[in-house]
Amino acid sequence: MSKQTAQSIFNLTDYRVYVQSWAQARGRGEFRRISLALGMHTTLVSQIFNNKKCLTEEQATSLCSYMGLNSLETDYFLKLVQLERAGTQQLKSVFKRHLKQIQNYSNVIKSRVPESEDLSESDRAIFYSSWQYSLIRLLTSIPQFQFKEKIAFHLGLSVSRVQEILDFLTSRGLCKEERGRYHRTGKNTHIEATSPLSIRHHQNWRTKSLELIERITLEDLSFTAPISLSPDDIPKIRRILLEAISEISKLVENSASEEVAYLGIDWIKM
Repeated sequence: MSKQTAQSIFNLTDYRVYVQSWAQARGRGEFRRISLALGMHTTLVSQIFNNKKCLTEEQATSLCSYMGLNSLETDYFLKLVQLERAGTQQLKSVFKRHLKQIQNYSNVIKSRVPESEDLSESDRAIFYSSWQYSLIRLLTSIPQFQFKEKIAFHLGLSVSRVQEILDFLTSRGLCKEERGRYHRTGKNTHIEATSPLSIRHHQNWRTKSLELIERITLEDLSFTAPISLSPDDIPKIRRILLEAISEISKLVENSASEEVAYLGIDWIKM
């Protein structure tokens, strides 16, 4: 992807301009892909975006889903379609008022700056509900994965799901967005070992690790070994692992963000 749509949809009064800009950013053949996604003939799609026909609300809803628009962007897009299709000036005035309300609300969200460095309990419950939140945030540290479409393709997720997570991360100050490109911020996340969410966090990543093991390569490392040993050696091995974790943390802190890897270490007395 060479570029992203430069304009926010909330700055526009014609949905065609937004779609054309979005399609151009995705490269040649995008309108053909849109026709396939919407189950429409390419001729009809061409007529719509050449101002000869109008999108229906049903077609517009499907298009918003295909483009990965969030709920507020979808509401605005649909209002633009309804405005175009309105048969009276009185109805057009109603939709124009709705559009203005959505524009104002989008400006409030865009200017939101988190007051606290700590996530609230409800936000932490969301963040640690799935490995997707932390992994998507990590991926935005890597230039090639700073676009929602790239992340969705890499992880095998829908664009709308990735957009939902990115909206959460940006609204909580964990990522920032600039013209469709997402960047991880310096804000840290932390969860105490005694928190019930810590168990969920470990479970999420252990489940994900089972999926990763199925496509392990020689460059990777997976080690599982039930061990019998002296009670005196149990704390010694724990210290070795803690020292290794400390060394890894120091190394990662100054390492360039170019790849994402998973590290999971278990040392549990049975």
